Amino acid sequence: MSAVVAAILGGMPEPSDLRLHTVNGRCVITAGPVVLFDYDGADTVMRNFAISALRRLGFTGRRVAALLGLTENYVATLHAGAVRDGSAALIQHARPGRPGKLAEADWADAAGWRGQG
Repeated sequence: MSAVVAAILGGMPEPSDLRLHTVNGRCVITAGPVVLFDYDGADTVMRNFAISALRRLGFTGRRVAALLGLTENYVATLHAGAVRDGSAALIQHARPGRPGKLAEADWADAAGWRGQG
């Protein structure tokens, strides 16, 4: 465990004590008895901020990816973007995968046309 993590968490717990608890649609990330993050499960931007903060605290990308059920590559991309571009990079990657080509208004038009047959 890095000195920063030890200082923040009072010298405990070990990185293996990093846990994700999902309760009533909320995600709570704990390290031992300490709550590190609490956010709505549908809020991917807050999840991305949690990923970035965990990586900066010294938790490995592999550990963070396993915790959140993501790929190591996705966690690495988020972390590298946050280091390079700050928090703006975390907002731009609200969803994994390639950005869509259509605007929300186009999707709304398509839904209307589908409803008309």
